Amino acid sequence: MKESIHLDRVDPEGFPKDGASFKELGEELAVLQRALSASRRSALVIIDGWECVGKGKLLSRLVRDLDPKHYRVALFEAPTSRERAHTFLWRYMRAAPGRGDLVFFDRSQYYEILRALEADRATYEGYLADIRFFERLLVRDGTLVIKFFLHQTRADLAGQVAKRRVQLTAEAGPGAQEELVANALPLAYYEDHLAHYDRVLSATDFDWAPWQVLNTRHQKRAAKAALREITRALKAHLAQPDPADDPLPAGNYPPLDPVKPKAPEDLAPLQKDLGRLLKALHRRQIPVVIVFEGTDTAGKGGTIRRLTRQMDPRGFHVATVAAPSQADLDRHYLGRFYRDFPEKGHLTIFDRSYYGRVLVERVEGLTPTERISQAYDEIVAMEESLVRGQVLVLKFLLVIDKAVQNDRLIDRAKDPDKRYKLTDEDWRNYNKYEAYTEAMAEMVARTDKAVPWQVVDANSKPEARYHILKAVRDALAGALAESEDDCICN
Repeated sequence: MKESIHLDRVDPEGFPKDGASFKELGEELAVLQRALSASRRSALVIIDGWECVGKGKLLSRLVRDLDPKHYRVALFEAPTSRERAHTFLWRYMRAAPGRGDLVFFDRSQYYEILRALEADRATYEGYLADIRFFERLLVRDGTLVIKFFLHQTRADLAGQVAKRRVQLTAEAGPGAQEELVANALPLAYYEDHLAHYDRVLSATDFDWAPWQVLNTRHQKRAAKAALREITRALKAHLAQPDPADDPLPAGNYPPLDPVKPKAPEDLAPLQKDLGRLLKALHRRQIPVVIVFEGTDTAGKGGTIRRLTRQMDPRGFHVATVAAPSQADLDRHYLGRFYRDFPEKGHLTIFDRSYYGRVLVERVEGLTPTERISQAYDEIVAMEESLVRGQVLVLKFLLVIDKAVQNDRLIDRAKDPDKRYKLTDEDWRNYNKYEAYTEAMAEMVARTDKAVPWQVVDANSKPEARYHILKAVRDALAGALAESEDDCICN
């Protein structure tokens, strides 16, 4: 077990002596950055810490000799109204590096938790869980994560804050007063912040993404130490062999046990309820995600059309998931789904989803097996993150018999109005019916956790549609009732 981090024990004079110049260190980093750009890997450098301790100066020295076309800096400050309308990780996932990228975070996913001294335990633990998920996700996907925390003693920090106060007073620009307050607050309660930072850093000092604490009393020495650490870590990262693509281990998962829906009734009352409930969800600012997966021709599209028939189109979005673009392939596979996750009060319906990783990509052999094996836990962790962010998530798996699928494919071929839906891929998938069924069984067994699957027998489309619309109606009504109870309790 790692020792806890104690910032007050960091020696400001403890930097190793090194005769290398900034230019030499910077040029070495530039060579490594070009090698990274040509690889399928990436790197994320996080610069966080106390205010007024030189984050901007450190960043400037780190990138001085790099080609600006081949690195990116993402600055994180207090979340905007749009960012607050999404879950905590939304803005960080969108800024994460893609293949070959070198990205610097000026402040980071630690912005909120470092400022949450008085957060309740659930909020604090939620931040930690999301941060762990985010960093583990990147590292597994070939991203090197280097984390620097910039620290100073109270006396040194007081001097820096005083200098910044003089500068801001002279500038008197927009936001100067707010920055003065933000800079002075940690100093006024230095010991409380110090203890909190120790706790956060110790809890997030992961083996795969450890913290490097830099006392920046001597900023040039600290910058050289950071350059040396980045070059050392990049060399090791680029020298790692690619993982072996071993076959997936055989699993013994229970077969799918779909619910057999009862005889359908008129959909119109349900559709009216769903339209009303969506408006109520908007007023209550409750975000909803509905995932549809299943056998080809099981009726996902028809169910979605009936589900949304009386909904205000401004309140929902249907994300139809097709083959990823090259830009998508260059980033973590979950990243593109964050683009479609809803703001508070909105609904996103996924017609196929991030589960394609363990279905299509698995069966078609499009992704290394190690990444397929890791995807189950990654998806569960992401759904746990959504739930922590107060997102209602519903998942439906529509399954049909192989004979029924064959009949529906033939019907599509015969019907001029449905023929556009039929592709060669549909017949290929039909020939892999058993492989897809086996993949769906493992998917349900391994991801039926934070958000349970509702597996529905869709051999009869009317029965399946009624069953699903009723299940969605009941879930939305339940979420609203729970929201009412919370309001009363609070």
